[in-house]
This record gives sequence, structure tokens and C-alpha cells, in this order.
Amino acid sequence: MPCVSNLLDFQELRNKCAAYLQPLAGAEIKNFNRQDCGLLREEIGNFIEELERQQIDYKFLDLTSAFYSVIHEFQTGVRFLPNALIAPKNNVYYTAPMVARLNRFTVNYPFVSVFFYKNTGSYELRKTSEYRDLNEFNLVLDVDPLAKSRW
Repeated sequence: MPCVSNLLDFQELRNKCAAYLQPLAGAEIKNFNRQDCGLLREEIGNFIEELERQQIDYKFLDLTSAFYSVIHEFQTGVRFLPNALIAPKNNVYYTAPMVARLNRFTVNYPFVSVFFYKNTGSYELRKTSEYRDLNEFNLVLDVDPLAKSRW
């Protein structure tokens, strides 16, 4: 008998998060600021309880990235996903701007884990990630062409 898995992948989790958060997409999320982070932590806790009540399995990193990706899209209208190619806003006018790959969203929204590319032109990522404010970045490409699809 084939094994049936209720494990949701990133995109399925993102769709469920969007449906769950749609009622909050009005003033509560659009006017969100860092002082209101308790609201989002409460909502992600409620969403986790809902998934557990439905006996749906998920990876916590996927859930966190999906949830805060939806939050950011509701706030700004820009869709940032893991493995996106991004560039710091303060570097866009340089002849060779720094670029980075969005690794994942963190529970400390709007901070994300990013890997910057080395400046040597070798197309290699630095070994360590940095936690940075997502609002400091522009989206360059939805998916970094050098990324192995993980999401």
C-alpha cells in the first residue's frame, strides 16, 4: 500500500498562509511596524495550531519562510521568496553592486538570512550567512539562476 504523506512543501504552505492571513490583510498588516511583532507571533502560533488540528505535517523552516513571505507581500506588494536574487538598496548605483541570495525568512521578521556573493567574480557564495532587514533590499530576480531549487 502506498504511503500517504501530509507533508506540505513550501508553495503549498505559502498558499495556506495566504488564505489564512487574507482576513488580516487590511489595516492590521499594512500598518504593521516592529512594535507590533507580538501580533505576528500570535498569528503564526494560531496557524501552527490549525495545521496540527488538521494533522498536516510541515517543516518549520518552510513554514516560517512561507508565513513571513506572505506577510511581506501583503505589506509591500513585492513577492520575496527563498532563493531570490537580491541587492542592497544602497548599492544599486554602483558599477558592480553587491548581490545576495535570500536564504530564508526568520521568526524575527523583517530579518532574513542572506548569503552574499564573493566580490571576486567567481559566482561563489560566502560561507556564512548574515541576518539583515529585508526592507534594505531590492528584488533583482525571483529565483537566483545559480540556486539549486530547494523550495
